[in-house]
Amino acid sequence: MTVPQAAQHYLMKNNLHEDLVSQANSAINPSLRAIRYVHDKFMHAEHGGVNDKPVMDSILDYARNHPELILKIEMLDRRLCAVLVTSFMQRVHQELREAGEVVFVDASSFVDQSSSVVIPMLCAGPAGAALLAVIFTTSQDEAILTKGFSMVKESLGATAFFWKRIATVFHD
Repeated sequence: MTVPQAAQHYLMKNNLHEDLVSQANSAINPSLRAIRYVHDKFMHAEHGGVNDKPVMDSILDYARNHPELILKIEMLDRRLCAVLVTSFMQRVHQELREAGEVVFVDASSFVDQSSSVVIPMLCAGPAGAALLAVIFTTSQDEAILTKGFSMVKESLGATAFFWKRIATVFHD
C-alpha cells in the first residue's frame, strides 16, 4: 500500500471523508508526512533499509561488474552527465531500423535526494520498446541534455542510431 492509499484508507476507516473539519484536525488525522514516516519505519523494519549509496556510486559499481558496457562520465559547469550503453543497447542501435527513426526520451524521474535524473532513450521495435541508452544527470536544462545526447552519439560512433549517427526525430 502506498502512502496516499494509506491516507485514504485511514479516512475511510474513520468515516472522515465528508467531515472536512476533522480532516484538517491534526490531532485526529495525521499528515501525509507523518504517514510517510511511519510507512518508512515499517518498511525498514520489515524489509531492511534501502541502499543509501548515491546514484553515481551505484553506476560505477555496475560498470566495474560489467566491463563490456560503455560508460562515459563528464562534468559541464559543475553538473554531472553520465551515459550508459550496454551490449544489448549497442545491438539495438546496429540492428533495429527503428533506432534511427523516432527516439522517445523520458526525463520525468528523480531518483534520490540529490535530484539525480535517469533519462532512458527508447525506440519502438517489433517486440515493443527497446532501450537505446540511459543518461544520468544532475540537471535537466538544455545544455546538459544536449551534452548527454552528444555523449551517446560519441560512445557508439558510426553505429549510433542504425548507422545514421543521429535519429530522425526525438520525442518526449
